[in-house]
Amino acid sequence: MCKTLEDIKRKKIDIEKCQQQMSDLDRYGSDLQTYFGLRKITDRTNTFDQYIQTLDDDGSLNRVTISCKIDSKISKFVEKVASLGTIQVQKVPSQLIMERSKDKQAQLVDVRNKSINAIKLKLVHTIKLYADVTGCCFLPDGKIVLCDRSVKNLVQILNQHCILIFEVSMSPYFAFDVTCIDDKTVAVSSDNPNQTQINIIDVETRARRSITAADKCYGITHKDGSLMVCVEGKGVQNVNIQNGKNTSLIPCDLGSCCYIVTSDTKLYYTNTKKHTVTCCDKRGNIIWTFKDENVLQDPRGIAVDNVGNVYTVSYSQHALIVLSADGQHSRHLLSKDNGLVNPFAVAYDKIQNRICVVNYKDKGFLFDVTI
Repeated sequence: MCKTLEDIKRKKIDIEKCQQQMSDLDRYGSDLQTYFGLRKITDRTNTFDQYIQTLDDDGSLNRVTISCKIDSKISKFVEKVASLGTIQVQKVPSQLIMERSKDKQAQLVDVRNKSINAIKLKLVHTIKLYADVTGCCFLPDGKIVLCDRSVKNLVQILNQHCILIFEVSMSPYFAFDVTCIDDKTVAVSSDNPNQTQINIIDVETRARRSITAADKCYGITHKDGSLMVCVEGKGVQNVNIQNGKNTSLIPCDLGSCCYIVTSDTKLYYTNTKKHTVTCCDKRGNIIWTFKDENVLQDPRGIAVDNVGNVYTVSYSQHALIVLSADGQHSRHLLSKDNGLVNPFAVAYDKIQNRICVVNYKDKGFLFDVTI
């Protein structure tokens, strides 16, 4: 406990330094200095947030009691006793309740939510695709990561202007979907039945390591040190990044090519088999399910904006659809007239309010979003 307290004190000092830096930026910094300074401070505070949550998750705050029961036959131990006694270690779960500010903010989504009819998209860039793209995500600095599932099996990293920077080979695995873990690490799912792996890639060094998955993995997302993946016929599974342990989170009959995303305390997933979008809490309890085949058929990728609106693409209807935060209303935002042809993946950049929509072949699109 003393060691844990020392670690917390050191983190406290770091947080106080961040607070002082924010104060200095507010007083003396230019707008540009303030912008870049706050980006760095945000990254550090996210690390502090994960550290605090880890204290509760890894048992650092548990109270440990040790008891010893001495064998009554100790006086004759030379002849009869095989051991001097037994020791038991009991871990009592901490009673501390962890409450984070962003959890409180999640409760205000319905208050902050605006009508989906007010959403406007402005085309920023058109992305030239070279093969079969099935997954995309944003990095914190605005870079875009794409999954090329063709025979090349590549993960492509594009800059903010949608220009290719470099590629990472995924061979012999298929690269289906990708999610951002932190500012330099992504996780890539694979639906290869013979190589059921999730690959963790460092986008700076291009190094990768593999986690064995239980079955074919389609959509993938990251939340608080764990990966959640869509598995055909089994539902949503939770995968530990460190040890690869798989546990069932939402048992359900998912089709192939289903996708998942998290936002605050909720998770959302598509089901191509039932033509639905489902919203759950973090324990897998269903909050709402959207199903209207006149509006949405064969849904694929899914994303969520800063106020809880849900975006998904219809592969067969060649459309981008937005759903209200309560799942009660819908609106078509883009269609074949806007260049969508069998759209497969979608991602939302909450920092710059941008959305990336990617067709299976030929083209992808980057839009500024006004809510």
